[in-house]
Amino acid sequence: MGGRQAKSVIYFFLLLWGVGILAGCTPKVQAPPKVAHFQVSAKSDLERVWEGAIVALPIRGTTGSMITTNEPGRELINLTGAAYATRWPVILLIVGCQQAIPTTLMKVLAEQGYVVIAPDSHARFINPLNCTMGGEDALNAEKTLQFRQTEIRYSLNRLKRISWVDLENVFLFGLHDGAASVSLHKGRDVKARVLSEWNCQGAEKVRGVSNENKSPLFAVSSSNTLTFAGDCGAFFSTKGESQVFTMPEKYSDNILLEPIVFTQLLRFLDGQLFK
Repeated sequence: MGGRQAKSVIYFFLLLWGVGILAGCTPKVQAPPKVAHFQVSAKSDLERVWEGAIVALPIRGTTGSMITTNEPGRELINLTGAAYATRWPVILLIVGCQQAIPTTLMKVLAEQGYVVIAPDSHARFINPLNCTMGGEDALNAEKTLQFRQTEIRYSLNRLKRISWVDLENVFLFGLHDGAASVSLHKGRDVKARVLSEWNCQGAEKVRGVSNENKSPLFAVSSSNTLTFAGDCGAFFSTKGESQVFTMPEKYSDNILLEPIVFTQLLRFLDGQLFK
């Protein structure tokens, strides 16, 4: 190999070596860090509460009932086996903040011919409930009361859009602290109200009843009820249709299922339904 060719080979290898060094020194371009994205529900708390409701339906032609969910777009009336023109009396059930939805009570009421709807307050995402409703915690009691009353108004407005609802016979039930919002419901769009394990006492903003002359109440409490002073009877008119029952013992299950209470409850509902 000639001197010129040898030099060319050397230059070639030097060139490759230099390119390798430059390539090794070139900073690597790093990919931008991945940013976590959290998907926020497009639905409001009220929509979530309504669409998460549990529903008990009577089954036409039987003494039975069924429990289902309030899924969007589901035509619940088709599940009852009733004719299209049937209009059902409805019970809107507001459950206590720390309670599970009482499906046994709902099924028993549905077997009496009512559609029972229990909105799911636990489905709240943006503004969860604070479950304090009694004693000295008046601020949280008032806030929770406002949230529950908003849920009631929203649910009643949704019922107005449903063709199979008998709007002349909508009843509002409240259990435990859920009964506080029912007792103070100011609307005249419910036939009557039922309060279970609530004595209409407590913090100032949750005490008493509203519009008892327009929407009578059936109130029942036991020794499980949080005791402040007196009972709902202190707020009832002596000439009205409201009734109050105080049971001396404790009941592990829903007190409305006690035979003596349930019998009186049905009489109260029948008296309102057929007047």
